[in-house]
Amino acid sequence: MKDSLFVSLAAMAAFATCSGSSSTQPGDTPAVLDVPGVDQSTGDTTAPVLRKYAGSASYGDLLVFSVDPAASTCSVVNETTGQTVNHEFTVLQGDLKGVLKVQQGADVFHAVELGGTLIAASFPTGNPSNVISFGVSGVTDNTANKQNIPGDYVYIHISGREVNGSTNNKEWGIVSIIDDGTFRVKAQATGPGPGTGLTALAPEEYVGTFPVENPDVTGTWAVDTADPVRLVVQMTGTPTPLTGFAYAPDPNAIFLLDMGEGNGFILALKILPTMTIANLAGQYKFINVYNGKTGGGRSAGKAVINVDGTGSYGHENTEGSYSTGVMENIAACPAIPNMFHAESQETTDGTVQTLKMYFVLLPYAYMGFNFRTDGEFRFVGYSVGARID
Repeated sequence: MKDSLFVSLAAMAAFATCSGSSSTQPGDTPAVLDVPGVDQSTGDTTAPVLRKYAGSASYGDLLVFSVDPAASTCSVVNETTGQTVNHEFTVLQGDLKGVLKVQQGADVFHAVELGGTLIAASFPTGNPSNVISFGVSGVTDNTANKQNIPGDYVYIHISGREVNGSTNNKEWGIVSIIDDGTFRVKAQATGPGPGTGLTALAPEEYVGTFPVENPDVTGTWAVDTADPVRLVVQMTGTPTPLTGFAYAPDPNAIFLLDMGEGNGFILALKILPTMTIANLAGQYKFINVYNGKTGGGRSAGKAVINVDGTGSYGHENTEGSYSTGVMENIAACPAIPNMFHAESQETTDGTVQTLKMYFVLLPYAYMGFNFRTDGEFRFVGYSVGARID
């Protein structure tokens, strides 16, 4: 079975009739968040206040996050399962400065929060099938920002399901959100497999037009009048609308679409034709979930992207092993200027592996997926985060 927007489409049509405590480790700070707060009612960037985010998780659950930086706590309401999970966190220093750490007994989880803008997390969210989650500002008025939402986005479908019959592949593609209230999707796979479904195409080989022509999926979108943080997204041919989210105070927008239970979510960053690596070079913090379907590993890290097409990164897993890597030949995908691909060598406890890395950058956000190239080309993990120095 293929895993894609088509799976969700078919499934909906067919069936139409944190509790945790933190512990301070070497290199941690006490439970005081040193990332500037944002008073989302006044715009004050100095006051630490409760920060809310709304989004989705890798199984396809709707989530609401509430981060209290003064108390160093995060509450997650899973609207799909009805569970509420409460976490305490510490804030890391050193290479991972600003990354939130949640400790539950022997289990370690992380989150990256850009105050008042986004949160990416690997901690529990009320469903053990969720291994990675993402949210954008939960107080955004998309009615006021509606003019900034339309545009072309590159997306990654974050889900544990197979693509073209294999978990070695992942779905990516282009979403064109049109200002007439419609959208179009062109979906691709990162590789072929034993099953049928999506056309295999590397992002650097994409030559399609913008907005998307000959779309695979179409539909409509609108701001939810009852809750303008959310979007109502209706795919053509399906009876049930999906819930979307947008962070679009300016044209450098993020679009997030919950695909429903079992189908994960679409994370999409706007394509920025005028942005180059010179504009986007810098330091990004991220969480990483790897081995796909089971979320077999978790880590948090830092990536440094240089203007000369080189880069470096490091990430620490839950056992405390710190992997380091170098990126070479970082190049923009010709049709998607703020999506990059790179060759990488990563060293973990003396073992070296080679990778092909894809990542998309906004001036404040980072998302990517990585593949092993030493042997069969196969999916390794998702990385999501923010620009935090």
